[in-house]
Amino acid sequence: MNSSTNKSSFPFSKKQIQFYNDSNAKINLASGSVRSGKSYILLHRFLKEIYEGPPGKFLFTGKSEKTIRDNIIDPMNSLINGMM
Repeated sequence: MNSSTNKSSFPFSKKQIQFYNDSNAKINLASGSVRSGKSYILLHRFLKEIYEGPPGKFLFTGKSEKTIRDNIIDPMNSLINGMM
């Protein structure tokens, strides 16, 4: 993903693109204000890791099963359905 991609088909900010491209560590953390797009870019980056990363299991953590479903599973399903 690069800046030219941002202008045409992806609604990402420069900071989101930087995080997406540079988040190659085993653990990556995003910080920023409320509604700055952290969850949105993290979901995209996580999907990239699922598709392009090494095989294995992934761990979701949250306060409850409902928060995991509301904040991770449901938005991820929406992204996947929007891509197909």
